[in-house]
Amino acid sequence: MCAAAAVLFCGSASAEVVNDYKVDFNTAISTSAHDFAVATGWGHVVSNYFDEDEYETYYATYTYQAASGIDGSGALEVGDQTSYGSGWFRGSTTDLLVTPAVTGTSSIYVKKTKDPGAVEFYTVTKSGNSFTKGSKITLETTPELSTEDFVKVEIPAREGAYIGIYGSNVIFDDFEAAEADIASVPSRLLRSLRQPPMLIATRPTTSPLQ
Repeated sequence: MCAAAAVLFCGSASAEVVNDYKVDFNTAISTSAHDFAVATGWGHVVSNYFDEDEYETYYATYTYQAASGIDGSGALEVGDQTSYGSGWFRGSTTDLLVTPAVTGTSSIYVKKTKDPGAVEFYTVTKSGNSFTKGSKITLETTPELSTEDFVKVEIPAREGAYIGIYGSNVIFDDFEAAEADIASVPSRLLRSLRQPPMLIATRPTTSPLQ
């Protein structure tokens, strides 16, 4: 039995396999947290750059756009990840949006906001609730990105694998996969978030008179 203080760590997440999986980015995404998730089952590999000259830490900047996607739909924009800081100290980040574990081919539509614009994909491993960036995935065909139109970028088939999506000066829309394994939040965790712990009052005991 789980103790009340440890209820958040009890239970296991269930999973749902979804065929013809798609995230269309039409639901607003809060990007205020550095490790935000695009949708249920997604993760994030947060990357930052510390500028020793300015003594400041830089993170990738994401912005949800309600009407910048395909045919005026929702989309997610990411700023420049290649140049942070000033003076002698400049650096970059490799912040990744992590998809659910996918099987088969997958794809995402990408539009460049300005030069230099880039999209890359990485293998990602998961340990507990943490994700770790792996090696770069080589595409069979690398399309040229455009500032005028969205371009479909196809990712080679994977087998139950997480994919890290890197973008710099681009807008993302319509991620699709042949199959995705969506982990859901454990029911006990949901109950613990909805309900306050129950307090049981006890009557103090008294010693018998001598």
